[in-house]
Amino acid sequence: MRIASFLVLIVSLFFTKSTLGQDVLQPVQKGWDRIYIKDVGYFDLPPTMEIQKGKYRENIEELRRTGGEDTTQITAQQKGLNDFNSDSFKTYGRVMLNSVIGEEGEYFNSNFDLSFFSAKEKSVVDQLMNDIVKKEVLSSPLCSQGSLKIIQWNSAIVEKVNGQVCVHWSYRRQLLDQPIVYIDCFQFHNYDRVHLLTLEYRESESDLWKTDFEKVVDSFRITNLK
Repeated sequence: MRIASFLVLIVSLFFTKSTLGQDVLQPVQKGWDRIYIKDVGYFDLPPTMEIQKGKYRENIEELRRTGGEDTTQITAQQKGLNDFNSDSFKTYGRVMLNSVIGEEGEYFNSNFDLSFFSAKEKSVVDQLMNDIVKKEVLSSPLCSQGSLKIIQWNSAIVEKVNGQVCVHWSYRRQLLDQPIVYIDCFQFHNYDRVHLLTLEYRESESDLWKTDFEKVVDSFRITNLK
């Protein structure tokens, strides 16, 4: 993933390998599904969503026992889309987890010390992420003669989420005169691999998605700690 690779060049010198204790399994909210991903961990999905193309199905306990679905990319969408339910096309929401396996020590450790970041370094990370995201949006197949654009960038920050340090950025984009989409990205590092959790929804549907998506992020756990 280009975002991960460029970011590592800026800040990888500031961190050393350490160990984060295994997280206690959190309870699943009633009506929600826990999605297990092999060699990564898990996150929870609200009842309004489903895994794209029905990849992830009934036997949750078996997936938990075997470590989860073996994949480097998993996408969840509004429920009913797999069956082409007409009502499902009326809304838009996505939860995507992409994993990249690199070399030993290529990425930050999952509990690196945030105090290493100076104000100048934080500014460099923010500008770097801004430049990379803009470049990727402009190179998107959807972008033709300015039809897809970023209309607001929110600063990239380094923070802890569930005891796991990540780079967090968000922005608003629009395709032509279609509804504005809000994108929230959390880049979790784990020594020799990186996991990018991306959440998207139409701003006009924030009452449907915002609170649940915050809970999705809060539920994300890396259990295969390096």
